[in-house]
Amino acid sequence: MKKYLFLLMISAVFNQLLFFSCVRDKEAQNEIIALIRKNLQANEKEDLQAIMQTIHEESPIYKPTQRISKMLFAKYDLHYQLVSAKVLEETPEKARVEFIQITRKVSGPAFKDNKISGIHTLKKSNGRWKIFATEIKNMEYIQ
Repeated sequence: MKKYLFLLMISAVFNQLLFFSCVRDKEAQNEIIALIRKNLQANEKEDLQAIMQTIHEESPIYKPTQRISKMLFAKYDLHYQLVSAKVLEETPEKARVEFIQITRKVSGPAFKDNKISGIHTLKKSNGRWKIFATEIKNMEYIQ
């Protein structure tokens, strides 16, 4: 009887740990996807400071992001839509997110509206998730 009680207690503790782990994983995934949304919203608002707060300071895309964003803001007004985002992998310091986004021109010179699918790699900086790299898997032009 004591053996069964012990096993029942171990099972209960394990279930609680598993439950809290799943809750924490969901919270972390929500935090990661919120960062990607924040990045797109900052791009749409043409808020360079807010964009750069979503990019990891040690990322090789940090300086090019500043330069390209300034160029885009000077020429275009664009609308960004996050169609989907799915966390593929998450460790305490790194995450990979599969995404699909649509970019449409609101105003400006010739621009091809497009649908991009890719993978964002995020890393932590001072305890906060930031985009470290982006790999474009596919880009198609849309009407």
